[in-house]
Amino acid sequence: MHAFNKVSVGATKDEVHSRFGEPTSSKPLADISGTSEEYDDRNYSFEFDKEDHLQSIRLIGYEGFADPQLEGQDDLLHQFRTALNSPDPDLTLQSLHPDVEISTENRAFSRE
Repeated sequence: MHAFNKVSVGATKDEVHSRFGEPTSSKPLADISGTSEEYDDRNYSFEFDKEDHLQSIRLIGYEGFADPQLEGQDDLLHQFRTALNSPDPDLTLQSLHPDVEISTENRAFSRE
C-alpha cells in the first residue's frame, strides 16, 4: 500500500494527528465499529477502526486533473487521466494499484 502524505493504512490515530493535525470533526461509523475524522478545509478524511488504527483514507470532491499542454506527454499519463475521469469503475480500476478500492454512497469496486 502506498502512503498518503507519509501515512499508510494501519497507522495509529496519534500518528495521523501528528502528521495532519487535529480533525475538525469526528463521528462514529455506521457500518463498522470505528470513527471517521474530517477536516473542514481539506478534501480528505480518515476512517479508524475500534483500536484507532487507520482503515481508509477518503478523498472527497474530485473534480479531475487539470489538462496542461505538456510537450511530449506520456501515453500512460494520458490513459491514467482518461481512466480517472471515466464513469466506468472497471476502466478506472485497471489503471490503479491492485489494493485500491473505489466506493460510492452504496457500492464499492475493487480489483479482486
